[in-house]
Amino acid sequence: MRVLNLYHILETSRVSIKETGLTFQELADKSGLSREWVAKFAQGKINNPTVENLDKLVRFLERHNKKTAA
Repeated sequence: MRVLNLYHILETSRVSIKETGLTFQELADKSGLSREWVAKFAQGKINNPTVENLDKLVRFLERHNKKTAA
C-alpha cells in the first residue's frame, strides 16, 4: 500500500517548479492556475492548498517532466 505524505508532495512540487525553468506566469497558463497562486505556493506561503489546485499542479508537473525527459 502506498502512503501519501502531504509534506513530501508539497516540497517535491516546489522543487519541481524551480526545475521546470518556467516563469510563474508560464506555469500558471499551462496548469490552469493563477500566477498569484503559483508564486505564493512556490515561495512556501501556501502550506495547505486545496486538493483541486494541488492536483492541477502535480498533474502539470508530471506531464512537463515526462516531456523534458523524453
